[in-house]
Amino acid sequence: MTRNEARSAALTSLLAVLLVGFGCRAGGSLVDDDSSADDDAGGGDDTGDDDSATSVPPRCDFLANGGAETGDTSGWTVTDGNFAAVALQDGSYPEPAAGTYQFFAEQEPYSRMVQTADLSKLAHQLGGGGMYAHLSSQVRNWNGSDAPSLELQALGPDGALLDSTQAGPFLSAYWQEQRVSLALPPATQTLSVAVRGTRNSGSDNDSYFDELELCVSDIAPPKIDDLRLGPWLGHPEPTAMTVLWETHSATIGRLVYGEDPEPSLVAQETTASQHHELRLMGLSPDSTVHFRLEGDGLLSKTWSFRTPPASAAAMSFVAWADNQNGPATFHALAAQMAVLQPDLAVSAGDIVQNGYEENYQGQFLGPLRDLAPSVPILVAAGNHEYYGDLDANLFDLHVAQPADEHCFSVVWGDTWFLFLDSELSVGPGSPQYQCIAAALDEPAFAAAGLRVALFHRPPRVEYWAGTCWTGEAAVRDYIEPMFEAAGVDLVINGHNHLYAYSPPAFPGGVTWVTTGGGGGGIDGEDDFCTTWDEIEFTSFEHHFLHVQVDGTSVSVDAIRTDGSVIHSFDL
Repeated sequence: MTRNEARSAALTSLLAVLLVGFGCRAGGSLVDDDSSADDDAGGGDDTGDDDSATSVPPRCDFLANGGAETGDTSGWTVTDGNFAAVALQDGSYPEPAAGTYQFFAEQEPYSRMVQTADLSKLAHQLGGGGMYAHLSSQVRNWNGSDAPSLELQALGPDGALLDSTQAGPFLSAYWQEQRVSLALPPATQTLSVAVRGTRNSGSDNDSYFDELELCVSDIAPPKIDDLRLGPWLGHPEPTAMTVLWETHSATIGRLVYGEDPEPSLVAQETTASQHHELRLMGLSPDSTVHFRLEGDGLLSKTWSFRTPPASAAAMSFVAWADNQNGPATFHALAAQMAVLQPDLAVSAGDIVQNGYEENYQGQFLGPLRDLAPSVPILVAAGNHEYYGDLDANLFDLHVAQPADEHCFSVVWGDTWFLFLDSELSVGPGSPQYQCIAAALDEPAFAAAGLRVALFHRPPRVEYWAGTCWTGEAAVRDYIEPMFEAAGVDLVINGHNHLYAYSPPAFPGGVTWVTTGGGGGGIDGEDDFCTTWDEIEFTSFEHHFLHVQVDGTSVSVDAIRTDGSVIHSFDL
């Protein structure tokens, strides 16, 4: 079986499986109009053809050089900007999805490349209606910022545009197969296929395409999936949870949920939006809730999450910081997090590089897609969330947290968490300082078995790339004494791109951990600035923390992308 035959068979199988769930027709007959004439020794006409008599896979041989394996753009026409076929080269480009080469949109702000497929041999089938074009491609970008997309146009006589569709932007920083389908008008004579790349940051237009394939069949596509991103969870309480997601078009979001695996309760928005956020209330503590998303053009699969217990109970959580600008590494870490099945996921900030919408999709929520629908996420904002968004409004839009999303406490079982924003003033009299004082006076703090605080900037730094910085003096001067006096057990920071462990200075004191290895570039041993006696162990590796709490037993592991442990300690 050739590669095209194998992929055609796979497409038939995939569409047939999808169509069962959507109640669509699944056919499969497609032959050339001139096939019987070629076999007719008498040279008769084609009026005796019966196309429905033969069932064959979709035809998928329309594109030339769909995998860039000629090493150039042969078969394609660049209409805007530039495109090139590139191979993996000293880290300058990603590894191709398959083969040796991939298509790259180079440096222009906007690049577009087109190929036209001749459907003249299928005129008989197209004239009868009920035919569809299915375009697939492996697509990725570099860091979640730049935006590759696909375009499909049906053209009639004299190149007149009959219908078109597009898909994207696709904001994944790792290869994913993307598809777009189009019902073909009967007058269709050619199909125009385009790949497009838009540069949103940096000097390169990091839009990459590989393994492009165009198929035509009478298999209808499944119902349009308008889901652009998500879902993900936030603001967990024993009787409530917030579900967020994004759609390509502005729609009124609808969520069906319940403890039954076939949920029937409904929550619905009142206004149309691309950003959706619904608060589910009246849930049972420590229970499994199933949910699916619905709306115009959207019917999702069913996911599930678990609500927090109403009283002390064993729990585990994962923690990280500074995943910005490293989505591929962060995705590998997130895959390890998902294996551990934590109750909660928390971050000490810099979840994005520049605070733009594309970053929240490509660098934060995209890599978390295996974890986010089932594990609530809470974040202490870092400095990068403010870049390009000085009011951090997009941060508030992409996380669901208690009323002041920049200073709040939550409780899960017997564990109390405080989230702060160290980009704001923490000195005496400041709102952050007052919030800290009020939180440390909460009854929930006094009753907790484990007390954890998260914020971005650590008090002590030994290694720092660029101009030396040795830590946040305000944290040492104001926050650390408050935590020591109140009895905070564990503080998790980021900002410094490495792992650093500082054990308590005295029995019952505070343990400080810097976990800035979530995906961004790592600070190295050559970046030495100063020595702090408080820091006992340092590792220059990407990682996350896994914290397990069971009564008076608390264990912490720093875990690499391959699942191995860098360092462990107990509280």
